[in-house]
Amino acid sequence: MEENPLKPPLREGNLEIISAKVFGDPKAIRSFEPMPKDRKTSTYRCGLQKGGQAVLKYGPGEEWKNQEIATKLNLNAPKIVGQQFSIRKRVKTEKGEESEITEGVWFAMELIPDSKPLNELMNEEGVSTRVKQAFEEATKLLTEIHGSLEPFSKQTKLPHFTKEKVIAEIEGRMQLFNQALEKYDQIREGNPETKRWRSTLENVDKDDLIHIFTTDAEDEKVLVRWDYKPDNLMVQHNGELKVFSIDWRGLHVGARWIDLGFLLSDLPKDKRSHHLETYLKASKVNGDLKEALKNLQTAVAGAQLIHASSNASTVINGTYTEYNLQRLSDHLSQLEQEL
Repeated sequence: MEENPLKPPLREGNLEIISAKVFGDPKAIRSFEPMPKDRKTSTYRCGLQKGGQAVLKYGPGEEWKNQEIATKLNLNAPKIVGQQFSIRKRVKTEKGEESEITEGVWFAMELIPDSKPLNELMNEEGVSTRVKQAFEEATKLLTEIHGSLEPFSKQTKLPHFTKEKVIAEIEGRMQLFNQALEKYDQIREGNPETKRWRSTLENVDKDDLIHIFTTDAEDEKVLVRWDYKPDNLMVQHNGELKVFSIDWRGLHVGARWIDLGFLLSDLPKDKRSHHLETYLKASKVNGDLKEALKNLQTAVAGAQLIHASSNASTVINGTYTEYNLQRLSDHLSQLEQEL
């Protein structure tokens, strides 16, 4: 199939058309660069002709819609600016009729002034006082997101993470690893790490993972933010510190633990329990702290497994870079430590 020229990457050849569709002016965007610079991405920092900056994204239609709702609900999502621009393709229905479906959406959001991703702040400062404050605010924001299930569900239909779906998802990711490690061995012949990684993956307790992804109790179900990780959290520090959540794809109904795993996995183990207690207190979650710590540890391992499988996909499909290979190595090594 011929590649749609209006899909990513953003480049000089499609810039004016996308700019006109989103901002109503083909010259509205005067400059752009990928965010972050070292990755293949569908997110761009754009300088605007009339001054100021915006973030331009390409993603599934649900991401744009989710972010608009999150902004309306005051969940610290950046404000959408301009118009969303859908890229569509023709597909045939079962009856042989042609219909249009949304394939993806370009949309722009405000660039949070005086901000940087939480992971970037950690790289610069380590676990400084400001970093601790940012994690504290991110933890409190997560309780608000989890508590917004009912108002969110009133505005859009959300998928549910059932046990059957989670089992299939875990099995699929394990298959990705088998293929990726075989290819990794070919790319880096004689690499001693893959044998250790295979042993690590065999030690993953799938029943524990299923437990932290799902819950049968209606009163325990939350709006799962998904991918609530430090590089999707923008820390603003011009006066009072504030955390903004970006990348709103993947929302679903499920258990609370995986979001905590995503958020706290970058912290040293001895720094996690404080933020877990903050979360439990703010969410008014009753239960044994020891059990909660066990769930968190499983969730952190689950987050590393998910991150690693995303990099495994790039290795399989041939779009990998040295960065992806290193990230696959890092996440599998961290998974080994968590287990």
